[in-house]
Amino acid sequence: MAAMESTPLAHTSTEASETTDAGHTVKAVEMTRIAMCSVGIALGYATYYRAFAALVVLSLAGVTGLESLLLGDASARSKGWPTGSPYQAQSACNNLALAIGAVLFLGI
Repeated sequence: MAAMESTPLAHTSTEASETTDAGHTVKAVEMTRIAMCSVGIALGYATYYRAFAALVVLSLAGVTGLESLLLGDASARSKGWPTGSPYQAQSACNNLALAIGAVLFLGI
């Protein structure tokens, strides 16, 4: 008879605290991304097109890329995605490359 691995039924208080802290950080990053994009759209309506382009691209690609690199597992858990996927790093690098390209293109 094969031995069954035991899995804890509840997180320890340290693990739960770290998960909660990471979840709050992910939510803060998401709110920052939404705020930056909203300000960019408002500036676009006010005919500041370069600022619009910079804020929208940096908020959507740049912040997402940094989030994926620095908080990848916490972000994936908060969205119900699998953690530790190589696609996370690939997507993060793609998003950061797009943000850097936008900065270079706009001359910021």
